[in-house]
Amino acid sequence: KETKWADDKRLKELLEETKSRMQSAMLEAGHTVSALRALSYISSAATCNEQITGVTQYRLVADLAEHFEERKRELVINMNRLVRILFRAENLLVDYTASKEGCERLSELVAEFKENLYAGACDAAKEKYCPVPEKKNEGFLTASQVQYVCRAGNFVKKGFSYTGALKVLRVMMNYDYLWNNVRVKGGAYGCMCSFGKSGESYFVSYRDPNLEKTVAVYEAAADYIENWQGDEEELTQYLIGAISGVRAMASMKMVGVNVASDPLYTVSYIGANGGLVLAAADDPGLYSSQNEQDSRCVARVAQVPVLEPSDSQEAKDFTKLAFEYSEKYDTPVMIRTTTRLAHSQGPVTLEPRQEIPDKPYERCAAKNVMMPANAKGRHVHVENRLKQMAEDACDFAINKAIYKDTAVGFITSGIPYTYVVEAMPNASVLKLGLVHPLPRKLIEDFASKVEKLYIFEELEPLIEEQVKSWGIDCIGKELFTLQGEYSANMIRERVLGMEIETAAPAQVPARPPILCPGCPHRSTFSVLKKLGIHGAGDIGCYTLGAVSPLNIIDTTVCMGASISTLHGMEKAKGKDYIKNWVALIGDSTFLHTGVNSLMNMVYNQSTGTVLILDNSTTGMTGHQDHAATGKMLNGKETKAISLYHLCKAIGVEHVYEVDAFDIEALETLVKREVARDEVSVLIVCAPCALLKSQATKAKCIALPEKCKKCGMCLIPGCPALTQNEDGTVKIDDTMCNGCGLCMKRCKFEAIERVE
Repeated sequence: KETKWADDKRLKELLEETKSRMQSAMLEAGHTVSALRALSYISSAATCNEQITGVTQYRLVADLAEHFEERKRELVINMNRLVRILFRAENLLVDYTASKEGCERLSELVAEFKENLYAGACDAAKEKYCPVPEKKNEGFLTASQVQYVCRAGNFVKKGFSYTGALKVLRVMMNYDYLWNNVRVKGGAYGCMCSFGKSGESYFVSYRDPNLEKTVAVYEAAADYIENWQGDEEELTQYLIGAISGVRAMASMKMVGVNVASDPLYTVSYIGANGGLVLAAADDPGLYSSQNEQDSRCVARVAQVPVLEPSDSQEAKDFTKLAFEYSEKYDTPVMIRTTTRLAHSQGPVTLEPRQEIPDKPYERCAAKNVMMPANAKGRHVHVENRLKQMAEDACDFAINKAIYKDTAVGFITSGIPYTYVVEAMPNASVLKLGLVHPLPRKLIEDFASKVEKLYIFEELEPLIEEQVKSWGIDCIGKELFTLQGEYSANMIRERVLGMEIETAAPAQVPARPPILCPGCPHRSTFSVLKKLGIHGAGDIGCYTLGAVSPLNIIDTTVCMGASISTLHGMEKAKGKDYIKNWVALIGDSTFLHTGVNSLMNMVYNQSTGTVLILDNSTTGMTGHQDHAATGKMLNGKETKAISLYHLCKAIGVEHVYEVDAFDIEALETLVKREVARDEVSVLIVCAPCALLKSQATKAKCIALPEKCKKCGMCLIPGCPALTQNEDGTVKIDDTMCNGCGLCMKRCKFEAIERVE
């Protein structure tokens, strides 16, 4: 039927109603309007969308309503043309959901409906409509008292590609950077960002009282991203925040798993829409760690599956599998590696890269909000999930039984599997790629076919205890150690009874761990040693203060524990007990997890002295910059957090900065502050001797004719200083960096500093 356009009054009313609705919607959702308008500057698709739904469309409707009499004929002609283009049989799509019987009746109605649609030729344009974006900087004035500030761009056009990391970045920006700077500090009602697969991205604020400040926040976003540093827990929380369907991975060593365990235990209940994988590196043998924990135990308590590869190829393949299992079973998955595997290398077969599409996010508070009522139901899901996975694991290709001589069988995984194959190549082996949950039926079947069964696993008896709990006779930790790395020789000795003859180790000079020549920590520790001060230590190079000849550090637990240890001592033993104690923590460690403990000391009105050893870097792990160095990870200059003002801001009244090599001033300060019945902080400053910026041509030289052989210069233990046969001191100029500590300790001017 022909559409009737003759009723001018009704047509004018429809235009006014449309204008009013659009105006109201734009004021209520100005962030959406401004985002679309900003994107239209850079995208043809967004330009087209904006023209039919945004400000451009509103302006068209408003102009038609205002000049209705002049433009009504034009409007009727165009509308009549448009309906003839749209309402045609070839454009009809019917979606039907109901009984089969009803479909027959529907077919009749559709056929009748089609008879009323337009047919024959139409003057629709054949070419594609592709508007050209036009870059603008605009502002639109409304009656509202607030603003919606948007900035858009396209990262693909800048040479970058879309990855799942942008989902994590979106969470970080929305709930940290933008929230804190635009919402909390700026006073806006809201703020958000988006990173599209085509590269189209934007920042936008909602009901914002600021304009220039918000734009400045947007402009500083790149610096924030480049300089972002967070601990394992913070990163894991951001990854969990990307629960909307993109794969994500976090990597850390086993002590990092401890920090991340808080969110890990709960996200196990929530599960994973997009795959969520945690790579954990254990350290059997304690090559560079403060404990020898087994991350499989953490995963078992958290009810998270664990994959353990045995070589480089499996490390690659298992990572891919971990994501697949994560999505299939709705669970985070841990990949466990160890020092030996991490330091190994081998040939790896590459495969074509797979582009995994985002999974749609579905709002579900019962799954994603872990309050008690919801968690009860999710706990049941977790138990059922692990039970199902254990059953399925009996058929996983990564769990394979290799039958040879059935007199002896081994159940093993990871690097220990390679030792079994090397030492006893003819033994039967059940190699487990999934070590939690265990494939019980597969293990029972394997155990029934071998005469003697050994469980060969490094560190904790995770597999052994479960196998024994099923009534299966096996030999494990009663033969193999709970400590350290395993080896092929361990099997030869303890299973085969072989006596292994190994060459005596080469006689080389001992190389105990020691602070570098010129290290400012040595100067600080020499003062503390002189005063008889005990140190509650932390994680960093300064942990070496626990060994001879300094012997200053009494305790070391984990990052940030020095301050809380001192706090606990004061509360347990009283303020007089800690008058000869200090907490020792590095600048980067203080910002990582120490500052919260200092806040607790202030809040609880404690007594104690904290020494922040500020060497302007993260010395122990590779000289990374941090938030107090004034440099971002890309080397750019940035604002540096002032440790002095930070301590002042959290309520520490007595904060002092002192040069680490000004031993007299440092001694005076330490004496005074440990006697104080309040919290005090000494920021002991001197750059790490290994920083390139600290290269110096100055050297210290010994003057034997003045040397009294007292040994005072040797007490700090600088490796550049040794004694001659006659007791005088000599200085190795290839090691000395001219710090001058030895010179300051010599009362007889037997050491001097020269350029």
